[in-house]
Amino acid sequence: LAWHILKTNGNEAIWHNGGTGGYHSFMGFDPAKKIGVVVLSNSQNDIDDIGRHILDPQVQLAKLSVPKKHEEVKVDAKLFDAYVGHYELAPGAVMEITHKPDGLYAQLTNQPQFQIFPESETDFFWKIVDAQITFEKGPDGKVKQLVLHQNGHDVPGRKVD
Repeated sequence: LAWHILKTNGNEAIWHNGGTGGYHSFMGFDPAKKIGVVVLSNSQNDIDDIGRHILDPQVQLAKLSVPKKHEEVKVDAKLFDAYVGHYELAPGAVMEITHKPDGLYAQLTNQPQFQIFPESETDFFWKIVDAQITFEKGPDGKVKQLVLHQNGHDVPGRKVD
């Protein structure tokens, strides 16, 4: 059934995990100790360490940092027009940036559109998810790409129009 077997500190844990759409799960048991654990989370963070630690307290818990607090600043809305366009993050994954009267919006292929908020003239963030965008200009001063910062990854997307 695709269960994993982990042997650490003289203990054996049989376990499996999963994750989708911002949720994670872990289920495991130690047959010798006759204990089991189920951990469910509505977080993007990996929770395997919690389950393994409950089964074997010698297993260290991951050290997580508190996400940086992003604060909206006022910038000249005329700057937003230079950011409007489509940015290819990967084949079939395009971030569309639009400028509406109330601000700048971002929409990834097959995802809902949400407003992004400036924390500088080139750095923007979502209030609904821990993700940010940095717009980068070329030597000619025109926006050439954006970089999506999310889940510890920096994904560049070149401007295609």
